[in-house]
Amino acid sequence: MLGSPPPSVSPDDPYVCHSESSVPDIFTEEELNDLVHDLELSKAKEELLESRLQQWNLLKESVWVTSFHACHEQFAPYFRKKGDFVFCYNVDGLMNVPGITHN
Repeated sequence: MLGSPPPSVSPDDPYVCHSESSVPDIFTEEELNDLVHDLELSKAKEELLESRLQQWNLLKESVWVTSFHACHEQFAPYFRKKGDFVFCYNVDGLMNVPGITHN
């Protein structure tokens, strides 16, 4: 019958985990960065993931949880996105923001 346990296993039998350890894996900064990259998370979702992992004590003590600031917003108007490609379309304007003269 589909969905029934094998005859040797009763539905009332306790679940036995066969892992080597019941201690959870703790993320290093490198592992966390790899996971964020693999999942293609936005900065906001990255911050949420870091916060939750820290809250659940799943980050090594050496992992720095950072919050990102909006200092990049002053530069955003000089960039465009087409599909997966991001490019600066106004280099002169971009260079004027920090006061750099561009020829």
